[in-house]
Amino acid sequence: MDRNWQGSGIAGIAPDELGRRCELAIAQGLQLRQWMDTLDERVTPFALAVDRGAYGHRAEGFFGEVEIDGRRRSLMGCRQHLSVGGDAVPHTVQDLRDLAFADLFGRASWGRADGRRGGFGVRGLIAAGTGPDPALRIVDQIHDWRRLGTNSAWAAISLELHDFRLKFGRRGFRVRQIVYVVQDPRFVRETARPDRDVLHRITLGYPFVPFAPLRNLFGYGPGKFGAALKQFSFSLTVDRRLDVEMIFAAAPRCEKMLNLGGFDPVYATLNAVEKLTFGALDAQPLRDRLETAMLLTHCAVHADFVEGLVTQRILGRQQHIGRQWPR
Repeated sequence: MDRNWQGSGIAGIAPDELGRRCELAIAQGLQLRQWMDTLDERVTPFALAVDRGAYGHRAEGFFGEVEIDGRRRSLMGCRQHLSVGGDAVPHTVQDLRDLAFADLFGRASWGRADGRRGGFGVRGLIAAGTGPDPALRIVDQIHDWRRLGTNSAWAAISLELHDFRLKFGRRGFRVRQIVYVVQDPRFVRETARPDRDVLHRITLGYPFVPFAPLRNLFGYGPGKFGAALKQFSFSLTVDRRLDVEMIFAAAPRCEKMLNLGGFDPVYATLNAVEKLTFGALDAQPLRDRLETAMLLTHCAVHADFVEGLVTQRILGRQQHIGRQWPR
């Protein structure tokens, strides 16, 4: 390490152990991405009742199975679509690259009218060197995705989810959530004219590090997923719209709703009822409903994020009237 680890603000895990978990997240994330590439052949999706918002947000959930490290695991996830027109649409391929590779994390957070922060609070954690010096080092700033593979093999960052909100009926409350994820060039793909209606598409993703930096009573969620991957695809269409697709997958499915000293009263009760009735009362439909609610929370957080990111681009262009955008 080139700086004192304790002074970096990363607590609760040793640097070498965090690096090991990042490598594990990358390896398992690549296996999940391979599964995602044939998503439509593997699952039967179901519609998720989401707020359509300003950009026609649509979402679907899915349950399935995936093989990770030679073991068959259950899986849950969701896919989201938003379509953006007007001033926020990239003018050129270079502008699309700036959106995906720089703005996604570089403009990830903003102030709201009520004084709260929106989007993701992003902070650099550690990076692995390349070539003959693969040693870990502490980093303060986030990486432009285009720099990965040159001065860093991969970089771990912290995302604070400012808009994470749990809902119970019509009521809801905000919960502070922080997750560690990994930027790695192997999760970046760029394609010119991938199909007839798309001029250019950039897809990037980040695996989730299996470590929860904030202690909480949840048994599942950020840092507690097992193997998990979030993928964004930005497509510049021939009719000059920006289509955004997001896919999330985590394996295994939720095994604990809560973690009270290792005990989960929710799923333990469901399992007990099922056993006491010798299977006459099947708890799986209720488990499916609970996990669908988790997927809805995930969709809401990321739809808010994309809408906020788009708004920042619109405001940025209004403040730079006459600017010559890169070509």
